[in-house]
Amino acid sequence: MAKRFSTSQDLELIKKVQDHGDNEAMSQLIVQHSGVYESVLKQSLSSDYDVFKNEIHEDKNFYLYKWAMNYDPSRNMKYPTWVGQNVKWMCMNVVNRTRPWESLEEGS
Repeated sequence: MAKRFSTSQDLELIKKVQDHGDNEAMSQLIVQHSGVYESVLKQSLSSDYDVFKNEIHEDKNFYLYKWAMNYDPSRNMKYPTWVGQNVKWMCMNVVNRTRPWESLEEGS
C-alpha cells in the first residue's frame, strides 16, 4: 500500500510544482491522489457517460497538474478535497451539457 502524505507534505510537493515545475514532485502527487480522482469520477458519472468518463480518466495527469498549479492553501482546503471537488464539478458539467432539456412548451 502506498504511503499517505500528510497535508504539510502535500503543500511541499505543490510548492515545488508551482515554483519550479518539479516533475518528481508532480509524479508523487499523481501517485498519491489518483485514487481520489478515480473514486470521485466513478461515483459521479454513470455508465451512460462512459465516453466522457474515459476522456476525463485519460486526462487525469493534466488535470492533477492544473489543479496543483491553481491550488491555494489559504482557502483552508486539503489538496485531496480540492481534487475531489474539481472532478465532481467536471462531471456535473458533463451531465448538464449533455442532458436533453425540454422546452417549457413541450413540458406543459
